[in-house]
Amino acid sequence: MSLRVIMICDYVIRVLFLYILPVAEYTGICCGYLIACVSSTV
Repeated sequence: MSLRVIMICDYVIRVLFLYILPVAEYTGICCGYLIACVSSTV
């Protein structure tokens, strides 16, 4: 593999991490709140 391809892949992975991690964290927090609300009402 050429160095250019490796650099592009590295860049794409970093961008994906930057976008996915906060979204996944936010989604997990929302799910946690929903589960807590549902279990407290039941």
